[in-house]
Amino acid sequence: MRHAHTDETLSAPSLQPPNPAEKGSNMKNITVKYGVDSITKQVEDDFTFGDLQDSDAFKAALGFGDRTKALVDGIEQDRATVIPANATVRLETAANTKA
Repeated sequence: MRHAHTDETLSAPSLQPPNPAEKGSNMKNITVKYGVDSITKQVEDDFTFGDLQDSDAFKAALGFGDRTKALVDGIEQDRATVIPANATVRLETAANTKA
């Protein structure tokens, strides 16, 4: 005979693996594409497009520089906007606007 309480207790930890770096903050997954490369990574819930564009970890993984624009579904995003959970962000090299 199965006991629902025991089953729930045993299965509950597998729903969300413990993350010692997580101190009360929620995390989300985002996928970032640059050129032919892409990476899916877990970031903080308040991670913005500007945070992404300034991130040394993403720069190193994908090889982009300081002058980029972030697009979701082809629409350029403001640097201050929080990236939605499970979003796919395409980074492109921004055109030089100096005359």
